[in-house]
Amino acid sequence: MTILEGLQPIFQGYIAVSFFTTALILYLGYRWDVPKLITGIHAGVSLWTGIATFNYTIGLFSPENTIFLDWIITTPLLVLSLALTAGDGALRNPRDTVLATLAQAAVIVTGYLSVTTGQELYFWIGSLLFATVVYLIMYSIGDISDSSFELTSAVFFLLWAGYPIIFYLGILNEILAPRLVEVGFVILPLASKHLYGLFDMAMLKD
Repeated sequence: MTILEGLQPIFQGYIAVSFFTTALILYLGYRWDVPKLITGIHAGVSLWTGIATFNYTIGLFSPENTIFLDWIITTPLLVLSLALTAGDGALRNPRDTVLATLAQAAVIVTGYLSVTTGQELYFWIGSLLFATVVYLIMYSIGDISDSSFELTSAVFFLLWAGYPIIFYLGILNEILAPRLVEVGFVILPLASKHLYGLFDMAMLKD
């Protein structure tokens, strides 16, 4: 099936939400005295996903290419933001942060290859890479004894767990109804990028 092929009517609304959230993140980042780099990352993620979604209204790239162009930029940035959250705005473990960020980019590449080649093997490679990201963030970069970080990272990864579930059941095996898959791929980015960004900043505010 084609990802998001039936949701063109709501794309303009999603774009508007993305741009509004970008402005709100910048405003709240200043008001809440959130570390500037974290604020900038969340604002950039919200802005870029809105720009990428604009392609659905003009059709410059295919839906598959558009969604992966969005994710290859935004998801590594979100991993970086979580690593920065673990250090209250500073990198506690730069080497493993780089590894986690690159591993997340590789997750998106393997997902793209899984769709374009039809080979499920790429999905399982991506799942292993995603498990590596979870391990690095939770046990090497972060401090799970910190209840605030534990909650933030739990929300982060619980939201992200929805992607491989919908991807596997809906895209690769077509078990889920196409409309359910389409709606899922709108709700999940809204929650895991826009709402998560606001949640992360709220947890960090002074």
